[in-house]
Parts: sequence; C-alpha cells; structure tokens
Amino acid sequence: MGASVELNSNYEEAKRRFNSLSHKLNKNREIYDKYKQIIWDELKCQIVGKCINEDRDSGYYMPHRAVIRDEKDTTRVRIVYDCSSKTNENIKSLNESLEFGVNLYANLLDIILKFREKQVAFC
Repeated sequence: MGASVELNSNYEEAKRRFNSLSHKLNKNREIYDKYKQIIWDELKCQIVGKCINEDRDSGYYMPHRAVIRDEKDTTRVRIVYDCSSKTNENIKSLNESLEFGVNLYANLLDIILKFREKQVAFC
C-alpha cells in the first residue's frame, strides 16, 4: 500500500450542498420520504455510518445528491455520492487520491480478434 493521503476538510462545501439538497427535498414530501428511507436502509446495511466529529476542520465529508427519474417504476429516487468533490482546484478529491490498480478487464481488441478464429471466443 502506498503513502497515506491527507484530505483537507470540505465541511463547509458539504454543508452548503446538503442545505441545498434539503431545500430541494422539502419541496416534495414523497421524494423526501424515499430519500430518507434510502438513508435508513444504508445505515441498517452498514453501507454508510453515523459520524460524530467535533472537529469540523478535520476529515472528509462526502456530499451526496438525489437523482430523481420519474419515468422509472423501480428506482425513481437514488442517492449519488460525490467523491470528486473538493474545496478548491489545488486540493485533491477522494477520487483523485485513490491508488491505481491492475487493469482486470480483458483487452476488447483481443476479444474481437478471437471471433475471427472461431465462432465462439473464450477470454
């Protein structure tokens, strides 16, 4: 594992975005209730957790937003977490701080060329 990365606090930016989200959700009670239920389900499944941090100047606060798609029957509302959020251009985001790993995907060109040899291609 590589060296640890120090992320600057983005509390104010995350708070601003949360307040904007709250204002938007409060306009539609149905969407608000669905969003709240998703949060509770994620807490129960330990996808997210409650964080009590007295020092707002430390830690990384992951902003989130609602994606609302009225045409969908199954998932009209979903939560998208924004790991590319940063406080300014000189600071790395959480996404930019991740280490690169080995590419586990097969080369698409190799797969296509295998179809020229046989009717069925195995990768």
